[in-house]
Amino acid sequence: MPGASRADLSALARAWLEEIVNARDLFAWNGLTRASATAKPRPRNAPDADVSISHSSTMLLVGACADARIGVDIEAGPFRAFDSPALVRRMCTPHESTTAQSLDDDARRRYLARVWTSKEAQTKATGTGLVTDFRTLDSGARPHFPLQPFEAHLAVADRDAVLHAHTLVLEDSRD
Repeated sequence: MPGASRADLSALARAWLEEIVNARDLFAWNGLTRASATAKPRPRNAPDADVSISHSSTMLLVGACADARIGVDIEAGPFRAFDSPALVRRMCTPHESTTAQSLDDDARRRYLARVWTSKEAQTKATGTGLVTDFRTLDSGARPHFPLQPFEAHLAVADRDAVLHAHTLVLEDSRD
């Protein structure tokens, strides 16, 4: 959606969530609500259900589930934000930092985007968000993965709080 505003993306995300929830009969759709302006949107009147929304540039990713907590995150290339040494220090475990330093610039940015989206999805699923020290989370990211114009992750925390994280490989519909 080139030129789409944040409000346009939010409206589209909510419409997609409603369509997914209703098409899969996940739970009764009554819209979304927030506990505060900074809180993650939650399904209204569906306490055992969860949704997650992420957008970056013209990319949009949504997820919905019942009886679990979900987190999604997407970052669009060229991943220049990951050129910041301060950001890298705040987000990487020692192993991730060492791996990143061993890569050329393009591969390093892509790898760090993979690390970030994994951790962001995990913290959305657990409900801890950005207050979590990302240096304590293992992203499970591998430095070599199929090239795509974005990095995306999905994480689900089940009823026992066991976290299941997955790298998403998506097709770019522009091709």
